[in-house]
Amino acid sequence: MPPDTPSTCGAWQPPEPALVAELRRLRAAGASFGAIAAAMNRRGLRGRMGGRWFAATVRLCLLPSKPVPKSSPKNSVK
Repeated sequence: MPPDTPSTCGAWQPPEPALVAELRRLRAAGASFGAIAAAMNRRGLRGRMGGRWFAATVRLCLLPSKPVPKSSPKNSVK
C-alpha cells in the first residue's frame, strides 16, 4: 500500500484487505502492536477514527470479527 493512501480500520466499515495483510505481515515478522502502530503513523496512514494509530487499534484490526450475541444466558430472565 503506498504511503500516501489514506486508510481506515473501524467498526463502521471492514478493514481493507491490503491493510490487514500488511498488519499481519508486520506482526508475523515479530513487530509489537505498538511498533506496527508507529510504522502506520510514520507512513501517514489514518487509524480507526481517522486519526493516529495506537497499539490497541492494530490489535482490534487483527482480531477475527465475530457476531455479537443479542443476549447471554447470564442476562436472560427466568
